[in-house]
Amino acid sequence: MIGNSNLKCDNVIIRTSCFTMFTESPHFVIKPSPSMTVKERQNVTLPCKATGFPPPIITWYKDGQMIEEERKHFKKRNFEINNIMYEDRGIYACTAENLLGRVQLSVNVTVKGRYSIKITKLSQALHSKTTDLVQANLPYTTNHILIL
Repeated sequence: MIGNSNLKCDNVIIRTSCFTMFTESPHFVIKPSPSMTVKERQNVTLPCKATGFPPPIITWYKDGQMIEEERKHFKKRNFEINNIMYEDRGIYACTAENLLGRVQLSVNVTVKGRYSIKITKLSQALHSKTTDLVQANLPYTTNHILIL
C-alpha cells in the first residue's frame, strides 16, 4: 500500500511517504492431473502455473532429475514434449519457488507403445477361415516371451 502523510511541527510541514510491500508464498493455479496415459509419437503438454510475490520460478523434473531442454520445451510455464517416446515415461514434477517458499506437484506419465500383440486361441482359429494363429508386432522397448 502506498500513501502520503503530512506532519506539521512548529509551522514546518514535513512530508513523508511510506509503502508496504505485500509478499505471497507460491501456490498453483493451474496443475496437471496426477496421472496421464498417452500414445507414442504424440505431442504432450503438462500444464503448471503458479502465482506468488515475488513471482515464483517454475522448474520441471523427471524422475528426480532437473530436465534439460532438448526436444522438450517450456512454454508459458507449461512443459511440452514433442513426439513423446516410450523412454519419456516417468514421474514429472513441477516446482514453483520464490523467497517465501517452494511447492511441488507431480504427474505420472505412462506411454503406450505403438505396437501390440494379438493371440488367437487355436480353437477359435480352427473355426475361422483364416490361418493366422498369432499376429504380432512386438514392441522394441520391452522384453516379452511368447510361448505357444
